[in-house]
Amino acid sequence: MQTQSLYIASVEPHSGSFSISLGLMELLKQNYQKVAFFKPIVQGVDSDCLMMIERYGLNQTYKQSIGFEADEFLQLFANSQQSAFEQLIAKYEKLKSKFEFVLIVGVNLDFLSKAVEYNINYEIAKNFASPFVPVLNAYKKSAKEILNEIKLETNEIQKHGCELFATFVNMVEPENLKDLRTQLQQKDIFVLPKVELLEQISVSEVESFLHAKQIYGKRAALKKIISSAKIVAGSCEQFLKEVKNGDFVVTEASRVDIVLAVLGLIASKQSPKVSGVLLVGKTSFNDAIDAMIRGIEDLNTAILQIEGISMMFLQLFKI
Repeated sequence: MQTQSLYIASVEPHSGSFSISLGLMELLKQNYQKVAFFKPIVQGVDSDCLMMIERYGLNQTYKQSIGFEADEFLQLFANSQQSAFEQLIAKYEKLKSKFEFVLIVGVNLDFLSKAVEYNINYEIAKNFASPFVPVLNAYKKSAKEILNEIKLETNEIQKHGCELFATFVNMVEPENLKDLRTQLQQKDIFVLPKVELLEQISVSEVESFLHAKQIYGKRAALKKIISSAKIVAGSCEQFLKEVKNGDFVVTEASRVDIVLAVLGLIASKQSPKVSGVLLVGKTSFNDAIDAMIRGIEDLNTAILQIEGISMMFLQLFKI
C-alpha cells in the first residue's frame, strides 16, 4: 500500500499510541528524507510534539505540528462541524504539502468526550485520507477479550469509511503472548508484550534528550531509572513530605534549598532516594555551596542543569 501518511490512535486511554509512534518514526526516518509529525487537537502545549521535533530533528515548527487547541476546536465544532473539519484539514494539508510523509497521532478522547458523542479520530482520519492504525491496550485482558476487541475495532473503522493499515495490540501480558501470536498470524496485526522496564527511562536519556549538562554527581548515576517526575515549585517542607523513591526532581536553578534537601535525603538512611535532579535556568550557587557539593566524593545522584528553557516547560515535562 502506497501512502503519504498514517493516523495512529489509541482505542482507549493508556494504550501507548505515542510509544508506537516513536517506533514508526524511527522506520520512517530511515526511508524518507522529509518526515513531519502532526496532532490534530491538543490540550495545552503538547510535549509529544516538542519531543518529536527535538528528538528527530524534524524541519517544522511547533505551530505546524498541531491543528487546534481543544477549547478552540470545540467552539468551532459547536458552531459548525463542517467548518471545524474544513479548517483542520486546511492546516493538515498545508503541512503535508511540504513533506514526503506525515505521521499523525490522534486525539485524546478524554477531553472531547463530553462534547463529541463519537470517536472523532475516525472522522479526522477519513477527512485526511490517512490509513488508520488503532492501538489496543491488552493489559489485564484475556486472549478472548483481546480478539473480540480487534474484531469490534476493525468493524468500527470500516463502518466509518476509514482504511485500516495495521493494528497494534500493546502491553500483552506474558501468559497471553504465545496464544495471541498463534491466533493472530495476519501480517497487519502486531502483538507487543508488556515490558515494565521499557516503560521507564533513565536519567541519561533525559540528559541526552534535553542536551542538559551534568554539573554534580558521578557519571554512573546517569544509569538510574526514573519512576516519575517531581515538579517542585512549592516549599522545601512540602517537597520533603511528598517525595518518593525514584522521583526525578525538576525545579528552578535558584532553588538551592531543594538541592540541599536532596543532599540531605541522600545522606539519610530513613528517607526516599531520588533518581536525579534537573535544574532549569542559570545556576546561582555561591562558591561555598558549590565547593560543599563538589566535596561529596561519592555523590551517586546526578544533578543536571539546562539553560534556555522556560518555566512553562516544567508543566509539560513528562516521563
